[in-house]
Amino acid sequence: MPTVSPDGRTYTFKLRTGVKFHDGTDFNAAAVKANYDRWTAFPSGDLQKNAYYYAAIFGGFGDASNLASVTAPDPTTVVISLDHPQSNFLVSQTVAAFGIQSPTAIKAGDGNNPSLSKNAYALGSGGKGKAMVGTGPFMFSERKTGDHVTLVKNPNYWDQASRPYLDKIVFKAYKGSATNWGALESGASGR
Repeated sequence: MPTVSPDGRTYTFKLRTGVKFHDGTDFNAAAVKANYDRWTAFPSGDLQKNAYYYAAIFGGFGDASNLASVTAPDPTTVVISLDHPQSNFLVSQTVAAFGIQSPTAIKAGDGNNPSLSKNAYALGSGGKGKAMVGTGPFMFSERKTGDHVTLVKNPNYWDQASRPYLDKIVFKAYKGSATNWGALESGASGR
């Protein structure tokens, strides 16, 4: 739990040490700051249009945002300051859209390209390491548009006691509830 200032505008988070992103980049305060700075600075275009949760929670981008600043005074401390108190701030940051991602992977995958059709990171194109590079127990492996997304076990997951038992998870796209049900009954959805 963070420390919250009496005026409800400043949140100080202490980060776990020894955590790495799927690509080996250190998870630290600089990485958290880089993510918030990136979201705030999304340019007009596809990235901003598709960043619904950021706009809804913070009221907009750049100067329109309620996010006043994010600082990283040391590698394990992040301080997030708001222009005005926001009762839903903490719970809103648990939404998947606010998952902290590797700044190294974002840069390598042209993740700041405002045109989503040219943004390899956002599309997950090119295979492993090009999308969803976080710190969780599963990591992105591949995406086949309209067919499936495959996640594989993260062999370096930081929480040794909670390592996944599954080697991979495949999220398969089916058209319509009848097709979904048929796949479930035949066992095809569990492959």
